[in-house]
Amino acid sequence: MLLEFLVLSSAAPPYAYGVQTDPEHGKICSGKYLNPINYADANIVENTFHNLTFHGWEVIPDNMQIINNGQTVVLKMDFRQGQDPKVYLGPIKTEAPYDLDHLYFYFLEPEPYPSELHVIMRRLEGHDEDFGLAVLAFSILPSQYYNAPYDELTQSLEFIQGIGDTAHLMKRMSIRSFVSQDLDTYYSYEGSLITSCSKRVLWVDFVDPIDVLSYQVRH
Repeated sequence: MLLEFLVLSSAAPPYAYGVQTDPEHGKICSGKYLNPINYADANIVENTFHNLTFHGWEVIPDNMQIINNGQTVVLKMDFRQGQDPKVYLGPIKTEAPYDLDHLYFYFLEPEPYPSELHVIMRRLEGHDEDFGLAVLAFSILPSQYYNAPYDELTQSLEFIQGIGDTAHLMKRMSIRSFVSQDLDTYYSYEGSLITSCSKRVLWVDFVDPIDVLSYQVRH
């Protein structure tokens, strides 16, 4: 079965909220692989791929840990061997699946979406090469919807006020409970990591936002 969705052409102009610096090489990032992309200015074309397939996204991890790394909040999930969540097909250029590495939150200016959830997927082989990583991006939208998984997460933030602090989430939840409901409609483009423009990364940016209460976003 084929799926239609929107994909950015390689000629799409770059856009960033502020100046992006590559800490690995001490230079200002520039060029078409800069992130995030402003879709209002992009040359968007419709394309057709096989369904983007998710495997193991309903599995409950053995452990969930949040980390203050000094830049953002990182969420790591530990699974039993062979149960790591995977993603494959869709715009992915190889037949090999990408395994879950970690999740983190990216805070944006300006609105309408003040933050995003980025799910980092990694190829087991060649993850240091171009397209060794895939970033699945989900916008977080303040609304009137109570989001129980995000309430659990925000309540744990008080335990990681210092850089390097970690805390374990008492209630373990699948990765599926943290992302959007609609996983069929998305933008896809070749970009870079937020913190580095040295390697090309596959971005899959989902259209359907994650609804949470306004106070959950503020936390």
